[in-house]
Amino acid sequence: MQRLSPIFVISRIRRKSNLLDSAFPLLLTPSISSAERKGVYIGIDLISGDRIFWDVSLSPSPHVLVLGPTGSGKTLTLISMLRRLTSVYSTNALIFDVKNEFRHLLDLYMDKDFELLNPLENPLPLCFCSDPPDARSAMVSSLVSTATSIFSLSFASRSLLLRALLDACSRCVNMDYTLLEQFDVLDSSLANALNTITSTFSIYRSPHQSMQSLSVVGLGSSRASKIYIVNLRQLFLRSRAESAFIVLYMLKTILSRLGFEQYSRGPVVVLDELWHVIPYVTEEFVDMLARYCRGLGLTLLMATQNIDDLHPYEDAIANNCGGFIALASPSISYWYRLQKYLNLSKKNLELVSSFAGQGVGVALLAPSSMPLILYVDPLD
Repeated sequence: MQRLSPIFVISRIRRKSNLLDSAFPLLLTPSISSAERKGVYIGIDLISGDRIFWDVSLSPSPHVLVLGPTGSGKTLTLISMLRRLTSVYSTNALIFDVKNEFRHLLDLYMDKDFELLNPLENPLPLCFCSDPPDARSAMVSSLVSTATSIFSLSFASRSLLLRALLDACSRCVNMDYTLLEQFDVLDSSLANALNTITSTFSIYRSPHQSMQSLSVVGLGSSRASKIYIVNLRQLFLRSRAESAFIVLYMLKTILSRLGFEQYSRGPVVVLDELWHVIPYVTEEFVDMLARYCRGLGLTLLMATQNIDDLHPYEDAIANNCGGFIALASPSISYWYRLQKYLNLSKKNLELVSSFAGQGVGVALLAPSSMPLILYVDPLD
């Protein structure tokens, strides 16, 4: 993967210094040395040459949204943010990887160990037989609720699924289609939900006998920060709905655990290719982002190619992200759509559309309302 050096990028941008001075009067900020900055290092200001730091504690939201076309550096930007946030706050991380590329980038840019998880190989817990009935019921109810929103189950189908799963957990018998022969599965939505659950979930007799994938349940409790990568490539290629189902269920599980236990800061969750989740989650994901994640200390790092990928929730998601980074694109329509989110003036639009190079873009980092032209530096 080719990476432009910050010196090269700055020199190329500064060849247009006269144009920059006239076109970006609102972007020019007083020079602040890195010694005076606090927070998470982001990259290099291409106007002043300063190192840019973001003090997340001053932001109304810790979440970050990264936009950019293929090859603009979205994934590398997510890795850079992940590395610095987990280092500064000594917290765990969970990466949802639909392209099976994060483990290779972690090898290159991070010195922390990571654990690979694949629900198709190591199924997630449907329930633990050793848990009291109320706990088993809560786990099953959460799973069925998620399946209902993802697969658009009818009330009758939801009731059938709930009854089947509760029966399997009470008898401590792994659920398969043999168990479900007592039900008349007529609609395709229920069949899809059953296929996903039976292939990605299992019943475990005790949490102590759980496999490595179950460690994500206690994601916020480890003293030493650790990174988990959930490999969703197979599920994603098989069905986007199945991949979105795992993402939403695991997020709900983490938030539930954080709500019952006290952590100084919850895990950092990386969700690349956000576009594939949005069509299936209705308002539930937006509620997580706006109402629950911030209060419980969970930080979401999200990326997609275009703001229109988030329709009809683009405003809700963008407005609930303290960090907004738009990477270089030659499309003027791309920048027009982002104008209001980045506080760009009309004079800025033609210039930003001329930018090129991996990691170059415009960022708005709350609580500041002033956009920055920067190079997201993948190295410290």
